[in-house]
Amino acid sequence: MQQTLLQKASTFIRDLNLEMPAWGSIFSHALIDRVGNVILQSTVAKGQAPTLTLNASAALVNWTRPLGGAIDYVNASAPLTGASLSANANGQNEIQYIAPAGTIAALTYVFPTDANSRIGQSITLFSTHIVTALTITSSSLTLIGTALTAMAVNTPYTWKKVAASTWVRTA
Repeated sequence: MQQTLLQKASTFIRDLNLEMPAWGSIFSHALIDRVGNVILQSTVAKGQAPTLTLNASAALVNWTRPLGGAIDYVNASAPLTGASLSANANGQNEIQYIAPAGTIAALTYVFPTDANSRIGQSITLFSTHIVTALTITSSSLTLIGTALTAMAVNTPYTWKKVAASTWVRTA
């Protein structure tokens, strides 16, 4: 018999509650969606059965972040000269893996809008070939750090969102 998402989540939380420390009087666990909404919450007082609360309005769409994982989304592409690549619009961390057949004379990368990104999100661009002229488009965003206008072979370039509409280049 196949378990529903609620059954799997309930089992997960029940198993976590078994690890309640002896000194605690109340212990709580929650499953959180990508925008911080509580999907399912379990609260248990020592010696009592856990209570489960399901929040039906939580955004379950594209909830793919692995526990403890740093990268949520890898976008592999083989663009031609003049192509435009866009960041995912789900607020997920991303590696844009660019694997063209050879050197690219011109490439455009479009950052996500403020509404389609989250503080703490990271974006990494990586190319297996030289990109001679790179244009980064960032609608109403501030990019802090050394501007990236070309890409070297096998070199990662990373930005992290640190505030509303503000990204800092970290590598």
